Amino acid sequence: MEYHTNYVFSRRQKRYLKLKRILDIVFAILLLIPSSVIMGLCCIWIKLESKGPAIFVQRRPGYQQRIFSIYKLRSMRTETIEKSGRPLADNERLTVSGKFV
Repeated sequence: MEYHTNYVFSRRQKRYLKLKRILDIVFAILLLIPSSVIMGLCCIWIKLESKGPAIFVQRRPGYQQRIFSIYKLRSMRTETIEKSGRPLADNERLTVSGKFV
């Protein structure tokens, strides 16, 4: 979606915006590498600690109530009921990795 305006940018402002966009992309790519390593290690930790998927998918309403999916690292156990049949409270379901994440 594009933003339309009657404002006219000067040459200097246009150069600044182009440079800013290029730097945003370069820094995003550079930071993606170390953050993907950290995310991978967290996924392994979650999988080792409890059964179930490491990534949790949640559907939420967004702009103009359009539904979108958000992906999160799972912080709780998948079991919701104890062996005795008693439902577990949220703080009981929270994993050690979930406290970190």
